[in-house]
Amino acid sequence: MSLLEGTLNLGRAMSAQRLTETVVVGVFDMGTDPATGDPIEVLTSQSYSGPGQIVYGTLTVSDHDAPAQPAGVQSPYLKLPSGTVVARGQEVRVTASRADSALVGLKFTIDGRGQSGQTTTVRYPLIEAS
Repeated sequence: MSLLEGTLNLGRAMSAQRLTETVVVGVFDMGTDPATGDPIEVLTSQSYSGPGQIVYGTLTVSDHDAPAQPAGVQSPYLKLPSGTVVARGQEVRVTASRADSALVGLKFTIDGRGQSGQTTTVRYPLIEAS
């Protein structure tokens, strides 16, 4: 094992401890609750389920000018263990969080390829749906 490989492995192990949310990534479709008959979202294809971390790239909101109206925009992203592959357009559900209970129940969509390589986690850009 090279020095680089050893350092990356140590960094990845340390990063895994900071993945404070539990997430499910996949394709969700509308279905029916068998007990009540109410419409519900159903996971039809799962790409990943396990630890992750929802991170907002900045704590400040940046201004983007839209025609006749400025809008505030934040850029969230999802950290997953290194080597985890999910596809653009898949949905992310936060099912639990050790760090921030306000994240539980939030929905996001993967908005691009993950930033990876010689990194400790893979980071996927997100669009917040709720």
